[in-house]
Amino acid sequence: NNYHISYYTNNPKKPNRPFSHLRKNKGFKTVQYGARGIPVNSTATHQLQLIKKENHISMSVDGREIINWKDESKELGLPLAEGKFAFRQMQWSHFTYKNLKIWNIN
Repeated sequence: NNYHISYYTNNPKKPNRPFSHLRKNKGFKTVQYGARGIPVNSTATHQLQLIKKENHISMSVDGREIINWKDESKELGLPLAEGKFAFRQMQWSHFTYKNLKIWNIN
């Protein structure tokens, strides 16, 4: 079980989607829609910030908040308290990450 933020997409069936979304993957349920993260035609370097503290998740791209959600849902189970961190790209996406820093803020 995990949280999943889609902040970039260029799926051939839905090119240049104009929004981001957060899912709680028990049931693959979308729990929040937000502003577009990274435009599909961007060639710039972007700064991502992801914060998960207790039941609160926020994500910003270049200082612009795209997700801000508290997991208070009873139907999807308790907020997730531990797990792994991952970046995932679809087969038609190419990304490079650098200067990755992860802190425990609890």
